[in-house]
Amino acid sequence: MMEGFDEQQLLQRLGQLPSYELTVLATACASRQTGNVIWYCEEYGLDRYPLVSKCIEKLWEAPGENGHGGIWEEALESIMEMMPPDDHVWTVIDALAEDAFASLCYSIRTKLHATAQEATWALRRAYEAADQAAIHLSRKQAHELKEPEILAHPIVQRELVRQKRDYELILQGRVTDVIAAASREQLIQPDEREFF
Repeated sequence: MMEGFDEQQLLQRLGQLPSYELTVLATACASRQTGNVIWYCEEYGLDRYPLVSKCIEKLWEAPGENGHGGIWEEALESIMEMMPPDDHVWTVIDALAEDAFASLCYSIRTKLHATAQEATWALRRAYEAADQAAIHLSRKQAHELKEPEILAHPIVQRELVRQKRDYELILQGRVTDVIAAASREQLIQPDEREFF
């Protein structure tokens, strides 16, 4: 069965979760996009990955082990400053990096405010990154996909299946399994990058 993205339904489901579990779900999506951050940094000769990696690592930690809100406010500001600038011609790499940084920002905001809305937006940006990748690949193949075909694209379905799996694992109390899986997965696989 094909997975879909229903933001209102997702928001309702996530509204039932405790704050740490919300943060883990949001961070899982940000973690899967770190490859896109690395790709962006390589493309433009930037050194932004260490802070991204450290934020994700700290977000995984159990509640109460992450320091106070001021630290997270500073991290949020730093990540927001990393967003690709608007003053040059954007490529798909810029779009994917923006989604990755945005997912991480929403993960931090989930940590700070413990709201399902912030977590939902983190998941949405991961879905949008997969969507962007599918659209870009179809254009490179001179084939314009319609919305149902984009949704059915393997990159999009892979991310949506992972989001569903993460949610189900959280419901089972298997937070460490979510962290372990997301830490080894990428939204765009290394062997797929050559097609971009």
